[in-house]
Amino acid sequence: MEPATIERVRASVTEACANCIQHAYDGECECETFVIEAETGDGELIIRVSDRGRGIADVEERRLDGGFGFELIEGLADAHEITQLEEGGICVVLRFALL
Repeated sequence: MEPATIERVRASVTEACANCIQHAYDGECECETFVIEAETGDGELIIRVSDRGRGIADVEERRLDGGFGFELIEGLADAHEITQLEEGGICVVLRFALL
């Protein structure tokens, strides 16, 4: 990967993790953790950051309502997806093209 792409990966993963830390848990959960998974395939690096916290009732509304972290992720990743998990929490999928 080019150094600039590595920096985009680093910044977007950091932001996704910061969102988990800041928004997912309210201090009452016994297991306040999040998971980072990474894989490569079809010429891209795919990173998933997920938590089992409160979740976000309307991800799109949060993004449009001053969710700066989501805007940052949107600008850094080649592609991204933010979804509410059925079991609670959210999953942020980040995609970056590999050379």
